Parts: sequence; C-alpha cells; structure tokens
Amino acid sequence: MGPIFGTISPNRKRRAKLTSRRSPSVYKDAFGKVLGVFAAARDVTPLKKAEVELAEQRNRELERLAELERFQKLTVGRELKMIELKKEVIDLKRQLTERATLA
Repeated sequence: MGPIFGTISPNRKRRAKLTSRRSPSVYKDAFGKVLGVFAAARDVTPLKKAEVELAEQRNRELERLAELERFQKLTVGRELKMIELKKEVIDLKRQLTERATLA
C-alpha cells in the first residue's frame, strides 16, 4: 500500500482539522496470513498550506506577466507608429522642398 492523503479531525472539541499523510503497512507471515497492520500518520498541513500559497503566488505572477506583456505590445506599437510618422514627415518635407524649388 502506498501513502494516503486525507483530512482528519483529531480533536472533536476544537473541530480542528489537519491534513495528514498516512502510510499503512500489512504484516504477513511466510504463508501470506495477515499478522497485523501498522499505520503511521504525519501532519502535512503546513506543506499543503505552502502549496496553496505557492499556487496563489504563481497565479499573481502570471497575471502580472500578462499585464506587462500587454504594456509591452502597447509601447512597441506606439514606437512603431512614431517611426512611421517620422518617415512620413520627412517625406512630406522633401515634397515641400521639391515643390518650392519648382515654383
């Protein structure tokens, strides 16, 4: 048998719950007859709490990353538009210069 995870309430008065990892083992004799069962339980509540906090932090970081990516697209798009407008201004100045020299 492998480890079993679950929530147990060791104290009925406080109704406190903890997440535990139980490792049951069955002891058999040479003929396969069950001689006994042993189970050890370990409180893994802090581990589960840390896993939840880590998942929440990861979600916050992914949201921030998405926000930064949107900002980057906006600013890069703005820069590209500015370059395009500068080229257009240069072209219009050149056309004005040509018209002025022809007139």
